[in-house]
Amino acid sequence: MRLLIAVAACAILFAGAVWGGTRIFPTAEPVARAADANLLSTTAEGVETEKAPKAAKSTTSGSGSHEPHKHLVPADMAIARAAVLQPNDVNSIWRPIPAPLSGGHACPENNPDRSRFTITGQGRSIFKSGVGALTESRVTLYKNAGQAALSFEATNNRTYLRCIREGIKSWLQGRGLKPRVRYAKLQREPAIGSQTAIYLVGYVITVSDGTRYMYPVELLNFQIGRAIGSHQYTLVFSPDGSRPCECELDEARLVSSRLANLESASQAPTY
Repeated sequence: MRLLIAVAACAILFAGAVWGGTRIFPTAEPVARAADANLLSTTAEGVETEKAPKAAKSTTSGSGSHEPHKHLVPADMAIARAAVLQPNDVNSIWRPIPAPLSGGHACPENNPDRSRFTITGQGRSIFKSGVGALTESRVTLYKNAGQAALSFEATNNRTYLRCIREGIKSWLQGRGLKPRVRYAKLQREPAIGSQTAIYLVGYVITVSDGTRYMYPVELLNFQIGRAIGSHQYTLVFSPDGSRPCECELDEARLVSSRLANLESASQAPTY
């Protein structure tokens, strides 16, 4: 229902993604629904989903990297993949598509040294509507709750808000559109986990015939125990522009609650 209302209100759809930490993820080309706009096909479909490791796998991002190490283990991969949004969690207008676990473009302005941390599990789900919009859910598990808390604190800040704001603006400009930032906010409430960072960015986009459309972006990041969750939405209008739609908060809280239950039912791995 929320998507149908958005389409009726502004008659334009884009599919893009931004994710927490130090990366911005345009996972699909924008889809414009305007009289003179070309329909651009998405690129997220057909991407092969990374399979869970049969045995523990340890990787680094290269010499001198600030990124966390990866030591993916089956138990934590299973927790992360069970925690993200599932097909029965979302409205029937959404259908699941293959979800890669990694990729994207770095945000150099927000690149703290997290090389002493270890990621032990990752999960991601993507849902696409009939008109090409995307909803994404992601969970990352760390070696312990202390690492998750420090990683969250280091990467969720106003620097990252600026990176989201300017990165999406530049991305849209590169596709021949004229975006103007209407608002860009970082909020810590309402709470979703033990730590919460909610990014709200809204643009006014002018197309070639001079018509203007609203394009809001919401990114909900939260920490719960050893896990950091991220939910990204586009074209979801909040009642007053100062907080996410309640439906998005409900989905993020569902994942947060699921993580708490899954972690309590399992024992943290020992390394």
